[in-house]
Amino acid sequence: MIIKDFYEKLAVLVNSGSNDEVIEKYLKDSINEADEEKNYTGYIAVCNELIGLYRSQKNFDNAYIACEDILTLMDSMGLSENVNFADALVTVAGVYRDAGRLSESQRYY
Repeated sequence: MIIKDFYEKLAVLVNSGSNDEVIEKYLKDSINEADEEKNYTGYIAVCNELIGLYRSQKNFDNAYIACEDILTLMDSMGLSENVNFADALVTVAGVYRDAGRLSESQRYY
């Protein structure tokens, strides 16, 4: 996976008015591709986009799963002291906050 190509195609889908199901399928397919290639940087980037999609849909159950996935992967890669991990924590906190789970969101800030 070339991340630049991923974002270019995502932009085309979004800007052409593709529905959420098409975008979700593209994101999931891209996650699978990154996983098969062991391209974990790409996996993290795409998973973050999927979290954003679920968050915008208020599809919090799937967002929680993706949040746990990204945090677990980053931690297993030794990235828990990295600025990207901090960004991921803020994203996860935002998901919980948007879902009305304020006390749970606080543990990620």
